Amino acid sequence: MKYKSTTILKKISRKSLLPAIKQFFVLLLPLTFLLSGCNDSWQEISEHLSFMKGPVNGVQINKNGKRLVVYGDPSGESEKADYLLFTHHSRELIQAGRKLVENGARAVVPAGEAGNIEHPDRFWKNYIEKREGYFGGMRTNRVTKSMKVAEKVQGGDQISWQGLDIEVLDTPGYAENAVSYMVTIDGKKYAFTGDLIYDKGQITDIYNLQSAVESTNLGRYHGYLGRLGRQISSLRKVMAKDPDILIPSRGDPVYEPEKAMKSLIKRLQELYRNYLAISSTRWYFEEDLDQLTDNARISLSEDDTSFFAEKLMDQPPSWIKSFPVSRLIISEDGSGFLIDCGNDAVIKKIEDMVREGKLSDLEGVFITHYHGDHINRMNELVDRFGCEVYANKILKEILEQPEAFNMPYTGIKPIKGIKYVSDRDTMQWHEFNMKFYNFPGQTLYHGAMRVKKKNATNDIFFIGDSFSPTGLDDYSAQNRNLLHKDTGYYKCLQILKDMNKRQSPYFMINQHIEPPFWFSNEQIDVMIGNLNRRREILSALLTWKNLNFGIDPRWARLYPYQMKKRAGEEFEINVRIMNHAEEKKRFRLNLQLPEGFKSKSDRPSAILVEPLQEKYLTLTLKSSEKIQSGLYVIPAMIGDTGSDLAISTECCVEIF
Repeated sequence: MKYKSTTILKKISRKSLLPAIKQFFVLLLPLTFLLSGCNDSWQEISEHLSFMKGPVNGVQINKNGKRLVVYGDPSGESEKADYLLFTHHSRELIQAGRKLVENGARAVVPAGEAGNIEHPDRFWKNYIEKREGYFGGMRTNRVTKSMKVAEKVQGGDQISWQGLDIEVLDTPGYAENAVSYMVTIDGKKYAFTGDLIYDKGQITDIYNLQSAVESTNLGRYHGYLGRLGRQISSLRKVMAKDPDILIPSRGDPVYEPEKAMKSLIKRLQELYRNYLAISSTRWYFEEDLDQLTDNARISLSEDDTSFFAEKLMDQPPSWIKSFPVSRLIISEDGSGFLIDCGNDAVIKKIEDMVREGKLSDLEGVFITHYHGDHINRMNELVDRFGCEVYANKILKEILEQPEAFNMPYTGIKPIKGIKYVSDRDTMQWHEFNMKFYNFPGQTLYHGAMRVKKKNATNDIFFIGDSFSPTGLDDYSAQNRNLLHKDTGYYKCLQILKDMNKRQSPYFMINQHIEPPFWFSNEQIDVMIGNLNRRREILSALLTWKNLNFGIDPRWARLYPYQMKKRAGEEFEINVRIMNHAEEKKRFRLNLQLPEGFKSKSDRPSAILVEPLQEKYLTLTLKSSEKIQSGLYVIPAMIGDTGSDLAISTECCVEIF
């Protein structure tokens, strides 16, 4: 697949820069939008080494008339180099050095990433085929166009160039198979560490640390900060080499490397300790807790692991039957109302109950959220029983168009004919009063239902997967667990607190957990206090002014994510940008179209978004009538025009 850049940002020569700036000022566009977060000149750090800051930094080492580059060339002006050293595999990093490689530079890449760089089609084909299943939030910031690799390196290797010996260290962590390069130049020892660290003890996000944890039962989906152990080991490995100057692939050079790396380790450990204190990880994976804390190089006190629900019921009320990841409410006349249906065993159990006379019919089903284990057999259930389906309006798009979202474990089939309810809507079903809530707990797209049975002692609050007796189900950073004070778990905890003010007692049911449970106001305050502290930790850890940019992997996205189109067909995509900041922000847009695609609409190179709002920009695209059938990936970089911070995203088009 061949690609060409179709970004609207024009390359402006130094001679034409001043008139261009004047023209943009007339149009009231900021200069930062022009520069796109990139400096316009190389900074000489020593006699033989220069640095340029950009969305991806550039380092060039000049010696004996030859040139070696690390990361890439943010200016886009360099034509030739002997070598180009890549620390890891991310789309923007490879793109920053691609031109030099195509012009003859020898690309040096981590051995574990060479296949992804040379044969990206393999990943994308596999991803599209498997993402309907439990793919757990696979990182998709990957190359879409093949690049030639000259050398594959790993820890212990050494590169000799113009009398310099460059040592390779394995430094996985933020990037799975990353390496770092150590070299002494002009009497100073430099460390080129990629995205292992950003500036003075920070990183750009936490969702890239999501990973399975070796020697435990935690897969990628449950592996919050799963690469933390490798991140810490890598930072310590670099520290052991005692570098004088550390130059990451993003951010400024670090002139006190040990101080910065120790600060980063401390912040990451503090975040993980904070997370475990009120995490469902302690409920589902209690046997792995020692391994997890050893992995993070932390120890937990009894206070750190003491949080537990105030009350547990021995068993659910008699009018509720427990099925795998579902619950069935049975009315006095024998009718049934189901919560979620993700597997065939649920349908079979209901059929058995009908056949045995324990259930007269299934009249309704409520969907708590879109994860496949909760909805994958919803259509079959409706076909079999003709029941009504209810869900919160916030779930409409992801239930009816799951392929349009790149979220972990979305349902495998669109669900139609749903009756959508609004937040706090109520419904009477036989002797039960049902009240529906927007409940963005385990994921941003989540609902809950409180059920009050006439003359029953306790109400039951069906909360999907949002809480367990040990706290929050926020172990997947890909689920968009936002930390604004009026959404996410803050909103859920406020709902629980409001419920506790009523005289009518209630218990919560998580469909993966048998006993219903309840939190006191004091426990809710503990969780709120924990989240307040988490915000403080993340604000220090992350480079963004608003921490939610660093915890939300979908704050900028292309929609729909996956499409099937005929050759020559015209179609629309949305650029969707959520501005997490409390002020207006302008975001730069760099969309790259594969060869054979063109834009039918004018595309701005920047988008102004109101504070705490999501804005949609519709673009009309068309493929060539002669384009070959197959999978095409359309990548985009969307960033803050006032800084070098950006996010890489994409959508996928299958041409048939």
